Amino acid sequence: MHAEIESRKDLIAGICGRYRVTRLELFGSAARGTDFDPQTSDVDFLVEFEPPLLPDLFDRRAGMQEDLREVLGRDVDLIRTGTIRNRYRMATIGKRSMQADALALFEDVVRACDFCGRPRIRSRSRCE
Repeated sequence: MHAEIESRKDLIAGICGRYRVTRLELFGSAARGTDFDPQTSDVDFLVEFEPPLLPDLFDRRAGMQEDLREVLGRDVDLIRTGTIRNRYRMATIGKRSMQADALALFEDVVRACDFCGRPRIRSRSRCE
């Protein structure tokens, strides 16, 4: 994982909690870190949102993308895992994905609420 992403994990965690994300994976050059160009590279994420997805899925996705752009200072691509229909494309992304880092991003973000089981921000004992 590129150091620029690593240094902003807490901010990314807050964004994930705000938009009810259940899984967030980093892939592409930012995950590899070796070919990430701080001047031109964007950041690619696979994201899963907590149901129900409707009616506010578009607003959640657009808001999260904008907040991540602001925090990271660069373009961000958010791809919902359920929208990738091409199994070969998904396999390619999976091979390039840094699973341990992606899970570390997510695991720092959310824990299950003690009362309802829904995701919550780590520092709170109850969900929002």
